[in-house]
Amino acid sequence: MSKITEILIGARKILSDPSRWTRQFQARDSAGACIAWNQPEAVCFCLMGAINRAGMTISPSESAPAYEAMDVLDTVIDTSIPLFNDRPSTTHEDVLKALDKAIESQT
Repeated sequence: MSKITEILIGARKILSDPSRWTRQFQARDSAGACIAWNQPEAVCFCLMGAINRAGMTISPSESAPAYEAMDVLDTVIDTSIPLFNDRPSTTHEDVLKALDKAIESQT
């Protein structure tokens, strides 16, 4: 399995619980404050933050696989990742379906 696929699967795992998905910022702490996705206190993530977090876990010494995973995801959504994640009509289920399609495209 490629690092790209592992990162996409990791991001899906992070976001599988709806309480771990957020909008408008890459990550939040348990109080709901906006923080960086790489902070240990981060407990919920937007789609891009989850990909970054999974990438840091799976490939800590290189950022290219996370960027490549974002490129794969870009091919299955109709807009940029931040706009897709943050638009009011996007649901948690939509986010998971987009990740599923991206994962499927790599297998």
